Amino acid sequence: MKSMLSGSYTEDDTKFGHFDSTTYFYIQDLSVTYNLTTDRESFEIEHEGGFLNDLKTRIIILQKKFSGN
Repeated sequence: MKSMLSGSYTEDDTKFGHFDSTTYFYIQDLSVTYNLTTDRESFEIEHEGGFLNDLKTRIIILQKKFSGN
């Protein structure tokens, strides 16, 4: 999570970004929605679309909406 928030999740020079592939393809028909609840807060998170590497070993989904209370 720390790597994702710092923006290094997809960089080639990190162990997270370099996954034996540097070629990614866009997937349009991908939708993920979930609720995340802690002791004090509740969030609804929606993702649409994503990128899949050519080895099909890594997918990066794109966040569309985040709401919380």
